[in-house]
Amino acid sequence: MIELQAGEVIGFAGGEGHLAMDFGAFDGRVPPLGFANPARFWSDPLGLDPYHMVCPIDYYAPEIRDQLRGRLGEFTGQRPRTVEPICGEVEQDELGTAQGTWYRRGTLGPSESPHLALVHDNVDPSLGVFSFGTSVPGLGPGVYFFHPQTSGRINLDFSHVAADGSVYCYASLFGRSGRPVSPTRTILIQLTSETTLRIETQDAAECGPGPWGFQSDLADFER
Repeated sequence: MIELQAGEVIGFAGGEGHLAMDFGAFDGRVPPLGFANPARFWSDPLGLDPYHMVCPIDYYAPEIRDQLRGRLGEFTGQRPRTVEPICGEVEQDELGTAQGTWYRRGTLGPSESPHLALVHDNVDPSLGVFSFGTSVPGLGPGVYFFHPQTSGRINLDFSHVAADGSVYCYASLFGRSGRPVSPTRTILIQLTSETTLRIETQDAAECGPGPWGFQSDLADFER
């Protein structure tokens, strides 16, 4: 731990070849985040761990905090986040539902590449997001958006998808620019248990009436 005085310079960022700066904070005094599988993360007696990640901007004096909060949003600066918490949410896991982070079955280690997140957008949380790594055939690594529904089995919000034996379908996907995903794909998901999820992309423009079934390019994930 390093003690600092108010106003003391602690470092510099930017310059040629540096387009961004990672900036985060931990606070062992706050309640721990409720990850679906705490065994995935390390813990620290001082709280310097993923359970105690906080928004560093919230720790500034109010006038500086408010100024910095106004800069949070899409990386282009064109679309600010206006929904609290303005800093976004580190943990979106919802136990017993499809919402949150999923790990390629049988994998361990710190790499994010094989894994999957079924969450809400960090800028506009009214949008649902598939954040794919490298383990789902048919759509390359990237972020795919949709408009969540509160009922039915098409584009249902992840927080409503339960381990009920049903397969759910997602269509009308679009990218960060707002343009439709190309090539056009649909995505099927199923909670095969409360802690395991099956997913597959299929070559179709619309879901149709269902029911839907998996084919040969499915991938299995776990909490």
